[in-house]
Amino acid sequence: MKIRCLIADDNPENLAYLKAMCASFPELEIVAAFTNGNDLFAQQDAIAYDACFLDIDMPGFDGIELANLLADKPVIFVSARTDRAIETYDVDAVDFIPKPIKRTRFEKAVQRLINQVAAPQLTTESPTRMALFPTAQGKMMINFGDIVAIQSGECINADPRDKCMVMMSGEQIHLKNLTIARLLEDYLGASDFVQIERSTLLNLHASYTIVDRDTLQISLGPTQRLELRIGRRYESDFRERISHR
Repeated sequence: MKIRCLIADDNPENLAYLKAMCASFPELEIVAAFTNGNDLFAQQDAIAYDACFLDIDMPGFDGIELANLLADKPVIFVSARTDRAIETYDVDAVDFIPKPIKRTRFEKAVQRLINQVAAPQLTTESPTRMALFPTAQGKMMINFGDIVAIQSGECINADPRDKCMVMMSGEQIHLKNLTIARLLEDYLGASDFVQIERSTLLNLHASYTIVDRDTLQISLGPTQRLELRIGRRYESDFRERISHR
């Protein structure tokens, strides 16, 4: 099944590039393209579509305003306005892709879109919030549901103050200069993540196996395994939290 998409960007060159990028994915089908938000909104009722790729700064309705008007259709923002990325939380965006667009970053966003369209009825156990994290590659919007754990000193050449975010795919993302306390307070919140060691956070929605009293194991695909230690100081809180999952 193809995902039928509307795209909008007020810059013709950016629009053409976005169209070509979408066309390179067999799962996507561009059904209409627009250079402003007003035209997209005026015509969207007459078009059968499943999702939108939107710039933020456009004449008429901007991308954020437009997303609020599109009847809960999944939206991926593609914009240079990283300073407005936080606003995309309020419209439950699938992802935020910063310009200039990188192929690998676009692929991740498309995969998230495919997952959401394929399974639109999300369970209450699935974290769907997102945050813009400082990484070694720059600011990156990350879906909490893609995160397995966050550790210290696991990424190659990581500064001791940095953290390594381990993803469900097995990918490791190098977070810059973030303490565990700051991650919980300013980025993740404590509802979906629990501290299990001095420098380790675990996504409570991850699928894991408790190997023994102080070790748990997580599968990251057909061959990869991640083992995490549960510190004695954090064991009681961890077991209390998982008993209410």
